[in-house]
Parts: sequence; C-alpha cells; structure tokens
Amino acid sequence: MRLTAKQNEALELITSKDVKHALLYGGAQSAKTYVALYAVLVRALAVPNSVHAICRLRLVDLRSAILLTKFPEVVRHRFGELADEKRIFHYIYSYPSYVSLPNNSKIFFIGLEDNRGFDKILSPSYSTVMIDEASEIPYGAYSKLLTRLSQKNRLKKVSICTLNPTTKRHWTYHLFFEGKNPVDKKEVSAIKTYAKLQMNPVDNLDNLPDDYIEMLESLPEQDKERFLYGRYSDNLDNSIFGVQIKEAEKEGRFDDNLLPDPELPFYAVFDLGMNDATTCWIVQFAKNHIKVIACKEWVSVSILDVFKTWLNCFEHKVAGVYLPHDAKHRWVGDGRTVEQMLLRYISFLPEDKRFFVQILKRVDHKWQLINMARVFFKKLYFNSQMCAEGIEALREYKYEKNETLGVFKNEPKHDWASHGADALMYAIQAWQFIAQQKEESPRDPNKIYFDDLIKNRA
Repeated sequence: MRLTAKQNEALELITSKDVKHALLYGGAQSAKTYVALYAVLVRALAVPNSVHAICRLRLVDLRSAILLTKFPEVVRHRFGELADEKRIFHYIYSYPSYVSLPNNSKIFFIGLEDNRGFDKILSPSYSTVMIDEASEIPYGAYSKLLTRLSQKNRLKKVSICTLNPTTKRHWTYHLFFEGKNPVDKKEVSAIKTYAKLQMNPVDNLDNLPDDYIEMLESLPEQDKERFLYGRYSDNLDNSIFGVQIKEAEKEGRFDDNLLPDPELPFYAVFDLGMNDATTCWIVQFAKNHIKVIACKEWVSVSILDVFKTWLNCFEHKVAGVYLPHDAKHRWVGDGRTVEQMLLRYISFLPEDKRFFVQILKRVDHKWQLINMARVFFKKLYFNSQMCAEGIEALREYKYEKNETLGVFKNEPKHDWASHGADALMYAIQAWQFIAQQKEESPRDPNKIYFDDLIKNRA
C-alpha cells in the first residue's frame, strides 16, 4: 500500500506539536484506521519502553478487524516481509492482547466492554490512545481514557479517534467541530489542541478497486452521505425514539427549568453495567406523567460506588431504587448478587437514609419494552439540563443495521447509547408496575385464581 497525499496529511496532523487530540473522520475505505495504526506503531518504535493502547467497544471486533488483519498489514506494508521472518514483533493473542516490540515497547488492544473489566486493563499509563469506531463509545469512556495519557517519556501524549460520521448530536461533533464539552456544552479551554481531518474514499483511489466509488454512488442517499462523502447527519431517521423525541421538543417537554414536585417522592432507576457502563435516571412518578429529573452514567465504576457517590450525594432523598431483573443473578466480586450487596449496604445506613429496592420483572423481548416506551413517551417531562447525557443517548438509540443487506435488524444496536435508553425504559416499566399495584383489587380468599394455579403447578 502506498500512502496518498491525504494520508500523509493525516500523519502530519497527528505529529504536529500543537495537536494532542486528533479526529480522522470520513467515508468507507479511506484508510483512517490504517493511518492511525501506522502513527501508533511509529511512535511505539521511536521511544523504548513506551506503552500504547488501541481501543474499540468490543474486544472480539478489535481482534478480528485490527489485531489479526489490519495491524499485521500495516507492519507488512511499512516494514516488509522481514518483519515477520525475523519475528521482531511478538504478538500475544490471549488476555490481555498486545504486541511486544524489539525496543520493549508494548501496544495493548483493549475492548472497552471486555468481561474482565475496564479498570484492570487501563491501569497502565499510556503515551498514545487510539479509539477505532469512536461512534460506538460514550463520551465518558473517552474522557476516562484521556486520564491514562500520563506515561513519562519524551513522546508527546496523543489521542486519535477514527470513525464514519454519525449524527451531529454525537460527542465527537460537539467536541471537535463546535469546540464544546459534550456534557455541559461549555467551551473547551484547550480547543487549540484538538484537530480534525476528513478522509474520504476519493482520497484513497490508488489503493481501491476501480469500481468502488461507482458502487458507493449507487447506495441510498443517507448511506451515500456517510460512506461516500463522510458527512455528519442532521436526521434521526433510524432512531428508535426519533418520532417521540421530535414530539417532546415540539410540545416543550424538554425544559431546562423543570422543577421537581415537592409532594412526590424520588426514585432511582438503573441499567446495570458490570464491566461497561451503568446508567441511572432520577424520576418522580405522578398518576398521569413522569418527571425525569436527572441522569448520570458511569463507566467501569463498581455498583456499590455508584450508590455511595450518587444516591447519598443527590440533593433529594431517594425513596426507592428499581433494578433490572438480572440484579438477582449478576454477581459482584465477593460472591453476592447485586441485590444482596445493595440490601446489605442499606442495612448499615441511618434510618432516615434508607430506601427500598424493587427488582423489575423480566421482559422476554426488547421490542416489548420499546413499544411500551413509545406509547408512554408522551407522559415524560425532562429537566433537559440535568438529563442532557441521557437525552443524547435516547436520540442515538438505533437499530443495528446489516450493512451487507442494507436493512435494519430486529435488535437495537448495542453501543454507548444503549444503557441510557434501557434505563429509561425500566423507569417506564417501574411506573406501570406501581400503577398495577394500586389498581389491583384485594383477592377473595374463598376463590381460586387462575394465576395461582399456574404458580403452584409442579
């Protein structure tokens, strides 16, 4: 492979003395990932004992797309077949996966949702952090990765993100195009250290089949914008809650100044992430509506720490916590389930700080929760300032797309937006659970009920 003018421009951007955070974005097969991998490799070879990280949402995707294919390709193209023959690059495919270089530098390959935990693999300090397919990860994970850029050596510390553009509501657009912090929308003070470069298939024609551009031009307009022209999109066409969000905006149900109702209790509803993201919505349940007061997400923080730092520090006392069904089955490090751990934690709290814990019923299919949320979305009123992170997740919650067939799959895409959307759906489920409890009439002890027969069946 021969580097094109655009790819050399990308390398110059990454190595520029003023740039600490680079975004390579654009269409398909434009060599964004290739250039980023090359930059990481050159930096690793330049300074002995340096440590670098290449990340993606899932380790299985990272291994198949990069560790086993693209990275060896970069090594072969840039250093020739001798690199393999002399075995100067030592590949470790077990856990953790890494490449050991002849100067004792290491390049780790990290899946941010790997089942062995985010914190353990991120414990070293790095000189470079590269994030492939950055559209899949939350801003919280990105900001946490930046804190690991702390290895002391002569290398300038650099983060590199690559992605095919998504919507303009994604954190990469807010950060690199608008110069704003994606969470609080404040101006980024060190914005001069952030730089971006668009790379499209036309910039890589020397390394593509002759008919590749013609094939991209035949795609539907929305796909063409993304994969051919590499542009961020304004629309929410494949957003699961796109219609509901537009209605809420039109009706003014996203309100920066929405205040809690002093007469209603507060509830915390969680989507639990054992090794990835955990999200919590603080809500108030009224008879005919739900006030959504706040939302917060944590990446790779223990469940107990979440309860300590969030519920105890929240401005108002939380009356109860609703957890998904797997809280009865998910184990924490000491052998207890999340439910058991939380109940023990509550037992040590002062009487006036205790709250109840309710495990929600398992729903067989995700589409049932989605349909329920769509029906009752009109009952939701958001404090849009306190819920900004969660609202962005709702906007970006989409169905998985089969890129080969050009159709959407039945299941939602599992990415950074999933946890916030799931937690809100659990909040609506909890609201319905309370309504059913109140409406259920006392049972006549002299009658036999069908559901009792089912429960008692052997």
